[in-house]
Amino acid sequence: MGEYCRPESGYPSPGRIASFPVKDLEKRSGEVPAQGWANYLPMANGGAQGALAIGDALYVNQSAGHNDPGNLWRYKWSNGVLVSNGSAIKTATGAEDLYYERGAQRLWSVSEHYGPAVNADAIDDDKSAPCLGLVCERVLYAHSKAQLDAP
Repeated sequence: MGEYCRPESGYPSPGRIASFPVKDLEKRSGEVPAQGWANYLPMANGGAQGALAIGDALYVNQSAGHNDPGNLWRYKWSNGVLVSNGSAIKTATGAEDLYYERGAQRLWSVSEHYGPAVNADAIDDDKSAPCLGLVCERVLYAHSKAQLDAP
């Protein structure tokens, strides 16, 4: 899981990631320690929303606020340190958590933000409004893991 932080807002870090063994959580026996690789994210601007570890790869969804597309970052572990694995992939505005569909090998997410309330009369009048004058809704979307991992 990822911790959403924005350093410019006074948070002490750009966010952290951690993993908890689900089997231990199912027992509900009190506190369960995070697995040993819990780490601060190497994202200077923060904004992490979701993290997903698959093998030695780590994917992190980063929100960029209400008006800009989010980013999907890819990392690899190198001597216990996260190292960037390519440039960011633009995603939906308000990118949220990640889910991996193993059978189809897709990373799923949902957007958090939606366009401003636009009445039917304003759609044709204001083409500069977010969503290009269309009424926006939150979206569910997926990335192909094979395409994300391609060189």
